Amino acid sequence: MNQRELCNAYVNRTVNAAKSSALSFEDNVMYSYSTAIAAMGYHELSGVYALVSSDNYSVTTSKHLSYLHAALSRNTKIIYVMNVPSSPDGVMLKSDHRRNYQEMVVSLDSLKEDVIKCRYDSGNFWSMVAGTKAQIEQMNLYTKMFKLGYKAKAWETPTKEEHTAAKKVMKAKRDKIKALAQKKLERRIKEWCKGQHGTYAISNTRRVYLRVVETPSKTLAIETSRGIVIGNIKQAKAVWQACLKAVETKTPISFERGSFKLGLHSIDKIDADGKLHAGCHHIEFEQVEQVAKTLGYK
Repeated sequence: MNQRELCNAYVNRTVNAAKSSALSFEDNVMYSYSTAIAAMGYHELSGVYALVSSDNYSVTTSKHLSYLHAALSRNTKIIYVMNVPSSPDGVMLKSDHRRNYQEMVVSLDSLKEDVIKCRYDSGNFWSMVAGTKAQIEQMNLYTKMFKLGYKAKAWETPTKEEHTAAKKVMKAKRDKIKALAQKKLERRIKEWCKGQHGTYAISNTRRVYLRVVETPSKTLAIETSRGIVIGNIKQAKAVWQACLKAVETKTPISFERGSFKLGLHSIDKIDADGKLHAGCHHIEFEQVEQVAKTLGYK
């Protein structure tokens, strides 16, 4: 009997006890190694029920629990608890049931918090609400079944209007954060272009920026925000003149691959508006113009 068959035998009660490697059961309780992970029984309020452990386990025990879930009938009422009865008859002290209930309360509070967060910025809001309601139903059933004496809990589902209004609030917050981030980035770009910050400080921007830097050998070079350094200023002047020609004539200029070199790189084309294309670099005319002014080109 493999472990899947053992789980089916446990659920269907075809035998009273069985063992397959580290997974076993005796009467009402299933064990992974020596740890009780499930206890089945019958109650007039629930019909056939299974107390299934909600604790975190090893990969092997988690696999055992997945086999059990696959075997359980849809008609079986599953209640997730931290403490599962360890004696084969499945009987547990009321104090242990109370501890389970308190653990459920902690879990519910966490789930409610997730729902509130989800209300603002997630598409699975309603499934989260359904999960919360299902957990509350489990808790209320559990306290009735084992006569724990706790007051029944309820969950007031937010309306669609509340959901929409809350999403607008969250969107406004996100927009404000985005605006502040954009303002910070714009300031950083200006600082980078003036020579501050390292080479890759603004490498994640969509646009490519240029600046003139002084090399360790005290010569000038052109640096891009993507980390390319052009040390041959004479070649750069030829590029500037080509860009000017494209703008003045309003005619795009294309070059054969490798025919217009700029350092180790090649210019592919220049648009009619002066935008420069060189491999993954697509540089706006204003950036080229700014470098030309810095270098004194006309």
